[in-house]
Amino acid sequence: MKKLYRLTHLPSVSPANVGVPLMRGYIDYIKPVREGCIAVSGWAVVSETSMHAYAVWYKGREVLRHTPEKRPDVATYASWIPHGAETGLSFELDIGEIGPAGAEMLEIVALQKGRPIGLLTQLVRPDVDSFPSPPEDYMYRVVHTRNLNFFKVGALKTFGDFVGLMNKNRVDWDLIKRVLDWECGCGRLSFQFLSSDPGIQLDGSDIDPFAIDWCKANIASGRFSVLNPMPPAPYDAAVFDLIFSYSVFTHLTRDVQDHWLREMHRLLKPGGYFLATTHGDFALSFSLAKLNPVWPHDGFWDAALDPTLDGIAPPSYYRATYQSEIFTRKSFGRYFDIIDYVPRGANAFQDLILMRKR
Repeated sequence: MKKLYRLTHLPSVSPANVGVPLMRGYIDYIKPVREGCIAVSGWAVVSETSMHAYAVWYKGREVLRHTPEKRPDVATYASWIPHGAETGLSFELDIGEIGPAGAEMLEIVALQKGRPIGLLTQLVRPDVDSFPSPPEDYMYRVVHTRNLNFFKVGALKTFGDFVGLMNKNRVDWDLIKRVLDWECGCGRLSFQFLSSDPGIQLDGSDIDPFAIDWCKANIASGRFSVLNPMPPAPYDAAVFDLIFSYSVFTHLTRDVQDHWLREMHRLLKPGGYFLATTHGDFALSFSLAKLNPVWPHDGFWDAALDPTLDGIAPPSYYRATYQSEIFTRKSFGRYFDIIDYVPRGANAFQDLILMRKR
């Protein structure tokens, strides 16, 4: 596989936008329209207030400024937000030459009377459609979309969030040799990490045997294995330098979480890193706003079943799970040192946690 990324040199947020609160939204479409130019569309919303305009930053400087467009689908999705319809993003961007890192950083800054009130970031590549293309059903089981471009753009977003947090905390990529994509689905993040320059050896595992078969046939540089719903995983102890997972704890009961936390601890080398996401305080309030949610006394909520993996996961195994930052720090902290915790740090929705084995 051609090496595409230099992980240590992937761009980060511009200094001018550091500290601007992250906002909910997606870049859901990136397409080349002519040489050196891409079309971008998406949406972004600051729950508490409306944006009067948004600024587009690229390669560390503001290059465009627009008024939000109508997005009736967002108004339906977030019907409890009065300004939900005025959230649309749509523009063309001259991207020029992509730098040696293999991707550039796009930043959308929501403005109210000229003041920045929200930030949405997205790694950009003009050839995003060249990434492997899984069947629609496999994509849907991973991120609830059948839109191929959105699936691939979202992979870039999550990859940028993960690598960005590790770079922020000065992780030495030269020490990251063997990596596990835990619950890898159809390999959208596995592919991104394999397309990097440190010579990473990547294993991917998932309880979905159909997705694993697809990965074996289409991402030849990785090694993929079917995973049982409960530990142990099919790996020796202390073999991985990094384990990452996207939206796995977001579907597990507290008991199952604890079993897998112990297993991740077993699999990591001493000093190894674990990168994971949860549905935290923001996700609870945004997803369940119409129910006026409050945390249970222990900060953990898993009352709803998620049917996405019916026929693959055991009955009652796969849930819609939310947990407070306090709960997560206490629960995960029993097994790992928590290096960094970023509310809504993954895909502008899930909390992102970087941990290290003691």
